Amino acid sequence: MKRGRFIGWGIGLLILLVGCEEEVCGTENCGGICYQGECLSEEAYVEALGADFFRDYYLGNWESGRICPQGSDVGNVEITAGSAGNKLQLTSFGPEQTAIQATFLGTSLIIPEQIYGSGTITGSGGIDTNARIITLDYAIDEGSGPFSCLTTLEAP
Repeated sequence: MKRGRFIGWGIGLLILLVGCEEEVCGTENCGGICYQGECLSEEAYVEALGADFFRDYYLGNWESGRICPQGSDVGNVEITAGSAGNKLQLTSFGPEQTAIQATFLGTSLIIPEQIYGSGTITGSGGIDTNARIITLDYAIDEGSGPFSCLTTLEAP
């Protein structure tokens, strides 16, 4: 009889310990990302993993949809690693089918002003890490004044 109680207590303790491991962040809903026992914002999570790790998650071919005042189109954009851990290169981008550079900052992208076709491009964007969708809002200036475009990239 004592042996049965001992086994029962042991099983109960084991269940209690396993149940506690589920709340390693200290709360049931940390509102961020639980990483190594800490509740982190997305930016802190990216920093903890390193920019190279997080950037590399987005490398590859993406389906693109573009809306500009001149019209819309669909196609594919390839994302490759840029010159540093937080840099990306988007190739076959837009009607110019050229490459643009972007800087990755957590769940945001910055498109610094750069040559694009016969003009310049600049803009920013956001990354939905759960759905693997990147949205870019940018302006192209070909000399007659800038016009805005919106491109959505979706992982295939």
